[in-house]
Amino acid sequence: DAGDVPADTATDTATDTATPGTAGAAPAAPANARDPGDDREAVALPPSARSAVREGMRTMLGSLQGATAALAAGDTARAAAAARASGMGGAGMIPASVRETAPAEFLSLGMRTHQAFGALAARASAGAPADSLMAAVSGVLDACAACHGRYRAVSGSETAAAPSSD
Repeated sequence: DAGDVPADTATDTATDTATPGTAGAAPAAPANARDPGDDREAVALPPSARSAVREGMRTMLGSLQGATAALAAGDTARAAAAARASGMGGAGMIPASVRETAPAEFLSLGMRTHQAFGALAARASAGAPADSLMAAVSGVLDACAACHGRYRAVSGSETAAAPSSD
């Protein structure tokens, strides 16, 4: 489960604006027969790809935690380093098992998440004011929420209707 940052939120460094909670309003996906309350689209991945996606999400969560802790302490250099760990440099490490099996839109949302981390890193490195840095943090969170709100990962052996453990 990756994320979505629309061009008009945290990655828009020209305006430094963000619209929290509006990223990636996804159309309703088919209902989940085993969990009628879960409308998210199932993304069936083989075990190695599912594991890689989850490891990537844990890395991004750690980056976000590190960046916010550093920003709270006023340490923009440490915030930039934490965000950079999940920026576009990390996007090149997506395993073939994920690239070959995940839907294109899922991968696109993941790239937007890496871009949002890159925008946060760039703003922190440039010594941007706190409101700009918080807009970038909001953009990262919008990216995460958009993807988690749209997709649920299932193993390749599960049916599309089976609920995820996420």
